[in-house]
Amino acid sequence: MDNPKNSQFFPDNYDRNTLGLKKKLVRKYNVKDDFSALDISKNAYIIYDWLSERKVENPNASSVYFFDYAAQTLGIPYQLLTESYFTQTQLTEEDLFKHSTKFNAKLNEMNRTKSTSSKIEIPNFNEKIEEYFSQKQISELLKQLLIPGTNLSKSNLKRYNLNWLLSDIIKIVWKNITVNSSSEEQETLKQYFRKYFYKDKQEYSEQFLALTKNKLATLIEKEEVQKLEPDSELLKLLSQENINTDSLNRYIKQKRSSLTSLSFYKQFLVHLSHAFYLSPQNIFLLTGQLPTYSVVKTPLEWKYCEQEINQNAQ
Repeated sequence: MDNPKNSQFFPDNYDRNTLGLKKKLVRKYNVKDDFSALDISKNAYIIYDWLSERKVENPNASSVYFFDYAAQTLGIPYQLLTESYFTQTQLTEEDLFKHSTKFNAKLNEMNRTKSTSSKIEIPNFNEKIEEYFSQKQISELLKQLLIPGTNLSKSNLKRYNLNWLLSDIIKIVWKNITVNSSSEEQETLKQYFRKYFYKDKQEYSEQFLALTKNKLATLIEKEEVQKLEPDSELLKLLSQENINTDSLNRYIKQKRSSLTSLSFYKQFLVHLSHAFYLSPQNIFLLTGQLPTYSVVKTPLEWKYCEQEINQNAQ
């Protein structure tokens, strides 16, 4: 057995579970003299000489395996042994026991307490950003983001002040994830937070930008591009045998007032681009009957374009 004699801290059966590792070393390197994990550790500062005395081939390379065996057997950090060698400082049994997670009960208790108190679950930042958007009134958010004087082309993110949005998300997410955390936990959370939101030189990370832009583009499309249905009121007015022009004019005036709505105004501009030579009144009348129309031409114009109208076209 690999038992240190007269060991103050390590019991006689401390290496029972690592006996197989020792047998492998003896077999691989033909070691004749008996040795223990404690022997290796105490002689770590002169490990090449110690191995050479036992006629171990290639002491330089084999030292790694002997150190590994000693570290596993005693429950000490591998680095402790390499530091002993590089600094030429001999380790005492007290030093080894102090760092042993296998035999030092106080160290085990300290590690358990430390790991329990410092265990922080990595926040799901994608989820937090989704929460941000779900809690905001989207129409109000888009209104705040809109840069005055920009055009209304579909999903054009340049017309929105994204910097305002990004900084607002960061502030709110940080506030939400740290609301119940201690100052020590906040230091750890900062590392996760910076890694997700920022890259070098405090620029926004691509992951954060991609998620936010995709989310915003979807919201813009939902908010502004609405599926318009034919206007039942207009269809009723036009279906009469004698059309009431006063009622029709009232309808047009009503539609004009709806241009103050961002979504309706955008749709009106789209329709205007399809039939720019029509008057606004005619566009209202046409849109009310068929909101999904794309191109308006006279039969003669279609002929000149060498295009035909589908038989079932409206």
